[in-house]
Amino acid sequence: MMARDITTRRPRTVTTTEKPRVEGKHVILCANLFDCNIFNLGKVMALTGFGSLSFQKSTEIMDLFNEDRAEKCQNMLESPVPLTGSVGGLVSGNSVFVCGGQSFFTVSDKCWILNPDAESWAESSTLLSPRKDAAAIMINSTTLFVTGGRNGAPVSQTTEFVQPGQTSQPGPNLPDQPLYGHCLVKSNNNNNKAFLVGGAASGSSFTDKSSILTIDNQQWEDGPVMGVTRAYHSCGIIKITSGAAETAYLIAAGGRKPDSGDTARTSTEIWNMNPNNNWQEAADLPRPVQQAEMVATPDEKELLLIGGADADYSSKILKFSCPGDSCIWSELDMELKTGRHSFIALKIPDTMATCEDD
Repeated sequence: MMARDITTRRPRTVTTTEKPRVEGKHVILCANLFDCNIFNLGKVMALTGFGSLSFQKSTEIMDLFNEDRAEKCQNMLESPVPLTGSVGGLVSGNSVFVCGGQSFFTVSDKCWILNPDAESWAESSTLLSPRKDAAAIMINSTTLFVTGGRNGAPVSQTTEFVQPGQTSQPGPNLPDQPLYGHCLVKSNNNNNKAFLVGGAASGSSFTDKSSILTIDNQQWEDGPVMGVTRAYHSCGIIKITSGAAETAYLIAAGGRKPDSGDTARTSTEIWNMNPNNNWQEAADLPRPVQQAEMVATPDEKELLLIGGADADYSSKILKFSCPGDSCIWSELDMELKTGRHSFIALKIPDTMATCEDD
């Protein structure tokens, strides 16, 4: 049976207050296609960013499976320096790895790693160039792929592969042009493909393009263009089930409008990641959002849009789900303790953080 086409009409926007729904706690992280480990990724760690009129060092933990415990989770160590616009990932299933970003007037080329066993941060690696507002994914269990970004006015077209304690290695240049404020995502369904979406080359030059990277040969190919240009938007992959069929879709939501100061978008677009198919309109966000983080629930059947900004720093968490013949946005009771934008949000194993009654 073919999966239903949820993009042939614009789904409605519904704003409700509810708890996240999750069907099972396990996902698979693979160092390569032949070496997989299962981690119980039931919590989200938010760290760094900009909020409360300051660069943030604070971290906080959210429990995806029990919203009532959101206020009872023990936060982890603060980042070693206050940062905004950094990138990061989870290394070897239990260590938080953070690179780049801006601290006050300085754009950093440093990387740090948090060892939860030692309960300490350590400076770990150095990027080939300082970057903020870059985008990154973990391409295997030890390697962060960092793309684009900027160091003040110069915008980067370069990419690099960085591992804790190792010398960073150059990667393939971004296609077409330098970018910052773009999205980069990788599906667990195909660990050899990454998707680059939108971004800006300057404050007035935003792109509507998407591109597909084949990771093993480092080659880019064109994807379809979006309906609008976007930068500082949020992206994630959601699995939508129809009967026995399950299809993965890439979501691009919100972001900043070009030549508009800090005006954010409410629109959402959806694409099934087939280069021959187009982006389609989906449900609008209940309010404009930019510079937010998006993570999938462990079963990848819902997406959580966390924090961000428009006129102020948001602590809200929105959920994108497709419970029937259309997709909707809803608002959760759970919130960030510190409203922030331009931060890092990572799914982490339950064992890395403690919540009451764990």
